[in-house]
Amino acid sequence: MKFLIPVVVFLLLAGASCTYNKEEELYGLACDTSNVRYSVEVKNILDANCVSCHNASNPGAGLNLRDYNVVKTSALSGCLIGSVKQIAPCVPMPPINKLSSCQIQQLDKWVKSGAPNN
Repeated sequence: MKFLIPVVVFLLLAGASCTYNKEEELYGLACDTSNVRYSVEVKNILDANCVSCHNASNPGAGLNLRDYNVVKTSALSGCLIGSVKQIAPCVPMPPINKLSSCQIQQLDKWVKSGAPNN
């Protein structure tokens, strides 16, 4: 019992010191949405955050997000952004805080531009 109290105190203090901060919130970085392209920004966001679960060999929820046509269909249906922003009836993905607000803004801009293959 004597050894348990210091361990519990340490774990409580260690857990209280952990935080999750997004880079743009910490450093006030501007988000560039002036020229969002599928081949650069959108593909990079999807590759870094989505395709590990949504790919040809593991199409989570039936989505292969390496395939532009699947991405475009999801974008134009409203569920690419709906899922990212956790808006029903779309399946809420990714887990909360996975994408930065800038990444969400870039995806949203690309979708509102008609999801071009640029």
